[in-house]
Amino acid sequence: MEKRYVMKNGMEVFHYPGNHLHSFCLSLYVKGGSMYEAKEENGISHFLEHVVIRNMNFLMEGELYRSLDKLGLMLNACTYKEFVQFEISGAKRHIREAIDIFVKLFEPIGLPASEIDVERKRIKAEIREEDEKSSLSFFSGKLVWGDTSLARPITGTSSGLDKIGKSALQQAHSSLFSAENLFFYVTGCAGEEDIVYLQRALEAYPSGTGTVKRDNMAQIPEAFFHRSGSVHIKKSNDTMVRFSFDLDMQKHSQAAYMLLYDILFECENSKIHQELSEKYGYIYSFDPGMEQYSNIGNLYVQYEVQSSKLEESVELAVELFRQMKRGITDELDYVKPVYIDNGELILDHAANLNWAQAYEGHILQKKSLDPEQRKREYAAVTAEDITALAEEIFTCRNLVVTMKGKPGKRLQQKIENILKKLDIQED
Repeated sequence: MEKRYVMKNGMEVFHYPGNHLHSFCLSLYVKGGSMYEAKEENGISHFLEHVVIRNMNFLMEGELYRSLDKLGLMLNACTYKEFVQFEISGAKRHIREAIDIFVKLFEPIGLPASEIDVERKRIKAEIREEDEKSSLSFFSGKLVWGDTSLARPITGTSSGLDKIGKSALQQAHSSLFSAENLFFYVTGCAGEEDIVYLQRALEAYPSGTGTVKRDNMAQIPEAFFHRSGSVHIKKSNDTMVRFSFDLDMQKHSQAAYMLLYDILFECENSKIHQELSEKYGYIYSFDPGMEQYSNIGNLYVQYEVQSSKLEESVELAVELFRQMKRGITDELDYVKPVYIDNGELILDHAANLNWAQAYEGHILQKKSLDPEQRKREYAAVTAEDITALAEEIFTCRNLVVTMKGKPGKRLQQKIENILKKLDIQED
């Protein structure tokens, strides 16, 4: 069961022990990212993620990575739109050394400007190599999220990074790394004595100066839930299509959303894979996802297809969404076992458990469930629940369709006419 500890400086540590394992996973979750950033500081959370790790190496006189390798420890970090995760994992015997390294994230940024500039160059290289602005997902995000901060890139822009100096990073560090804006999650083979060791290490640091409430509530775009099923085409020699549906994340259980997602997109038996790939061979693979916040979200799927098969593929996809609205039969029998029969398997992987507990319980602000509770929540979802959810989601008022291809009013009109079938009432 999850245990909660509060440090003297206000920092929270959540512990879900797994003494049967040989590894531990210690993660720090910081509420930040593009969702909380003003336009002029876009990318500062991601920049800070890079800089604090470089600062750790600086404080260790360039020995960070040698020390990690020598102890068999793995240190990772990633910035999302609404939080930054830092993670260190390894064998139980080296958990104290890992804690000593990890808490250096809270040390003041003492890097010389030249070192910060190197990290700035590395992020610019990341932006250049990923070429996100040319992607269909970036094009779609601007339309889905409108004028809100969620439409901005996590990495920021090259020109914007040039305006973020050491002073701004130090200020962001103090604000983001404040007690009310972060929490730790510890899973795997970490005992009570290790939590006490972590507590003593953390209490050596001040609580920071954060004042902004970061509640994971996304700003709702003006067009959200008021779409028209319109098609937007980005000029390209390739042909790609993306369906993006607005979600109300407060009306249904997390289990219902995940099971609907799995029926459509996950595993070999998923409807999109079976129809568009296995049966007709229009596509080989596809890219689905569900962007979630505490209040709203976005369900999407995109794929590349031959231009000559574009209309047929859209017809098929729309028909699959309509089928879900008409009702399902035994589909839940094929997606529930991962969460029920295999529910305890998450306890065998410290990092997976760490993420699930922290993300669902403390980022999305759902209940922190233990595996038995999680199994019961998934078991309780009925075919009628999935149908009701599908009826709510798969309508033109929630839909944005974006494409890469050769723009043309005739093609656009054809696709929009196909999309209108989503709203046809069944007899």
